[in-house]
Amino acid sequence: MTTIPYDEPDCPPFDAFEEDYEIGWEDDGEVGNAYLADHPPEIPLRVVNGGETSTSESYRARDQARRNIEALTFDDGKRTVTITSAPKRLYAILAAYFWPVRDTSGQVWLIPRRESTPRPNGGVCVPLMADWTVNRAIARFAEYFPHANLPSKDAVLTALRALAGEAEEVGDLWVRWGRADDGALWWDAGTGREFIRVDKDGWTLHARPGCYFRSGPTRTMPTPVRGGDLDDIWNFVPVKAADRSLVVAWMLTAMHPDRETAAGILYLTGPEGSGKSTAADKITEAIGSPIARKKLDMRRGDDRDLIVGASAGWVLGLDNLSTLTAEQQDLLCTLATGHEETYRVLHTTTDTVTLSIRRPITMTSIDVPVLRPDLISRMVPVSVQGLDAPLPEDEIAKAWRASQPAIFGAVLDLLAAVMAAPQPISPPAVMPRLAALGRIALAADRERGTETLLRLAAVASELLGDTVTDDPFFDALALTIRAKWRGSAAGLLEVLDPDGELARRHGRNWPSAKGVSARLKRSQRALEGAGWFLSADHLPNNRGQVWTLTPPGL
Repeated sequence: MTTIPYDEPDCPPFDAFEEDYEIGWEDDGEVGNAYLADHPPEIPLRVVNGGETSTSESYRARDQARRNIEALTFDDGKRTVTITSAPKRLYAILAAYFWPVRDTSGQVWLIPRRESTPRPNGGVCVPLMADWTVNRAIARFAEYFPHANLPSKDAVLTALRALAGEAEEVGDLWVRWGRADDGALWWDAGTGREFIRVDKDGWTLHARPGCYFRSGPTRTMPTPVRGGDLDDIWNFVPVKAADRSLVVAWMLTAMHPDRETAAGILYLTGPEGSGKSTAADKITEAIGSPIARKKLDMRRGDDRDLIVGASAGWVLGLDNLSTLTAEQQDLLCTLATGHEETYRVLHTTTDTVTLSIRRPITMTSIDVPVLRPDLISRMVPVSVQGLDAPLPEDEIAKAWRASQPAIFGAVLDLLAAVMAAPQPISPPAVMPRLAALGRIALAADRERGTETLLRLAAVASELLGDTVTDDPFFDALALTIRAKWRGSAAGLLEVLDPDGELARRHGRNWPSAKGVSARLKRSQRALEGAGWFLSADHLPNNRGQVWTLTPPGL
């Protein structure tokens, strides 16, 4: 029989708890109330508190673990039996310290810092089989059985899998920003001990969240303070005055984690040395969500690394882009408004895991020459002009560390005011494709006296015009088609590039015969904004399309 020493003077022996606690057994999902002697030791055990739920004030994980271990020794009527297998001992310990939960994709996580018998309404979850949980399990075992050999990794994994069998589905697991069932927003500082709740009445600091967050490579952020001024951010973010309301609208929308609330891509442009990357850093840190920078490299045709990396953080940052392929622009479109990818689980044949993500994105560039209209419709373009009196980087960093908590607090004040604002009865005439951003911008405009949607429409229209002037295909179209033209897509390509010289010069930026129709359809809005008129007639029996192009001025 194994004796568990009690090293805490205020912890009574196990006998003192026999009136309040009895040993229950898990059998097909039902908890029985029979004693250990009535059941074989192969059935996993669960300790129940006399049918009553213990509160966080009465629950102590250390005491509960000892009770669970004591339950491994019982009298079967003939002899005293002690279960000494490492997996069952580990399971008895881990069940006292962790809650197992299952997310919507089926992955199991553990919530540490168990403080009550029932599962809480929120917490920070760590992966079931992460190194941290394995190492923690071994450390706990050594604490309770100091003279026993340390368990093998297989024993630890077996105990963790047994714990995973009791996981309950809890829905979404959030990153940095989360949504509770009551509609409140929650922010994770990354410390595991500080969380902000935001609703229409304001924001408050809490020690435990009201929703479930994923642990991960999230940088620890300072907690916000009250009494700040949002406009102080422009001392560090040198965007044009006309574009400041665009930045504010993107920031407020990026603090909403819901799949249907897309902030889109904050596209910062400006000359070399204007501080675009620094501005992106400060903007995201002002909402408590530092950038997770990733490399947009799809030369191998595999975007898995980017998708998995983006799912681990909240704001995805892409820096110093000089060009974007059509495939990369398509991927950014889906990441900004919602992307879902299913992968096969390693070492299995049919098991799969699905990543369903939508991320706010920042993108900096001096100028991306060709942007497709569907990507532009998901963008919030702003111009960076550089600070009037730039300071050394170390002085800027020091001043920002002192100012950021108050700026973050001012952003939270505005976020609460926007959440309390009534929704407009009917949407305005100018509404962007990012409808959630448009609604939030309207509420922020009422608070700050700005006109965000008109400015967003103007800068988007300017970018759409650039897609016509900066694309070699449309350059050739403007130079060649001087009168009304009608014909097939292949015929148009023959007119624009009869000897194939433009195709050889521009490579992938020049469309094939099959790609002409797709490019015309995708850029129809931009062409019409530049004065063109386009129409397409389908030939009978699915024999293709005939395009009619009318250049500007006719």
